[in-house]
Amino acid sequence: MSGKYASQITTSKHFYDVTAHRYVEENCFDLGMKVVQGLSADMDELLSEKGQLEARNFFTQLIFSCQHNQFATPPAKPPVKDKTVYTPMLENVPKSKDKYIIGPYEKVIQQAKERNL
Repeated sequence: MSGKYASQITTSKHFYDVTAHRYVEENCFDLGMKVVQGLSADMDELLSEKGQLEARNFFTQLIFSCQHNQFATPPAKPPVKDKTVYTPMLENVPKSKDKYIIGPYEKVIQQAKERNL
């Protein structure tokens, strides 16, 4: 599929059209295809003369784009980052069971000790 041209015609009430077109375009880019921007028409638009004229104009532009090697530029790929394995920097030290509370809580701690909490 790489190197072939791809485009799309969708009809709907313009609900999530951009998302659907983008999804198809991204998949075509992943396959190495040359993407020409598609046509998004209202559900009943292709039944009217105006909508049919827009569809003809779209097809004419599509043929022109294919003949003259004009297509959308694929989005840039994110840079590949090498994964590094974590290596501990500090020596392994046994941990203490003692608990230290830092802050102005001496009175609260003393009261808890007196109540055996």
